[in-house]
Amino acid sequence: MPTRFYLASTGSAPVAVPYSGFWTKTGQAVRRPCTTTGNGTALTNFTTTESFTTQERILVVQFVSAEMPAQTINTQELKTVLIAHEAATAAGAYLMVLVRIVTSDGVTQRNVLWTTPGSWQISTTVRTWAPLGLYSGTTTLFGGERIVIEYGWDAQNSTPTTQSVTLRFGDTGTDYAFTAGLTSISRRPWLEMGDDVFAVPAYAGTAGLSGAGSLSATRRVGLRGTAALSGSGTLGSNALAGTADLTGGGTLSGVGAKGASEEEPPRDPDHAPHDPDPPPPVYSTGGGSMVRRSVVMAAPTLVDGRPT
Repeated sequence: MPTRFYLASTGSAPVAVPYSGFWTKTGQAVRRPCTTTGNGTALTNFTTTESFTTQERILVVQFVSAEMPAQTINTQELKTVLIAHEAATAAGAYLMVLVRIVTSDGVTQRNVLWTTPGSWQISTTVRTWAPLGLYSGTTTLFGGERIVIEYGWDAQNSTPTTQSVTLRFGDTGTDYAFTAGLTSISRRPWLEMGDDVFAVPAYAGTAGLSGAGSLSATRRVGLRGTAALSGSGTLGSNALAGTADLTGGGTLSGVGAKGASEEEPPRDPDHAPHDPDPPPPVYSTGGGSMVRRSVVMAAPTLVDGRPT
């Protein structure tokens, strides 16, 4: 799925990215945000002038995107459509577009994705231009990087006469078709990359506890303690039985008295519960009975001091 950026005519860019050294003149340039939804800003003309006798590359507007998730930018097509025209043919103006990737703070340039070759000579006719390019390569993003789109023109005027060029931006209304030569000025320009650069990769996200099984623990009656399952993606207790999957991080625990999904096993009438800390036994004198807590044993019958 492609990513289409809309180019706002007003508003502040998320960060002030230094202008690329690709441009020789940046004194008239402004910074604006670009988004994938549009901010509804009015369609506006951006006009710059020059009176140089040498060839110059003049930056008009720099657009800066929001942060992108970690991913790999692979070979893909890039294209844009916008209104551009010059005041007079003496300007010898050629439309220029530069697309690059920078770090979150804009200070470090990670890579250049597209630079137009300067083959689109602007005319005095108010019409659309639709450059098409290709990024060929691979760029690994660590997360937080931004797309920077810079529009300008290559001035090849050989006389000192002042000339001007107008580019039109804004992100309200209906999109232009990707077609050169359209004369309507009421549609919004855009730049599109072949991939969805804001999609969260399949391996990213927050994992949870999943699986169709149950967790159970069996304890000896009379013993207290804690049966626990903890760690990231591991089952960590010999006392737990059953089938369960744990993905992501977290801790599952149950208290030994009645642990998670724990049931007390049936009592065996022939075996008394084991008490880990029994009190001392109490014995009777004479012909009574000997008592050790709840355990009762009958005393033997004595005849002439001997058991029968």
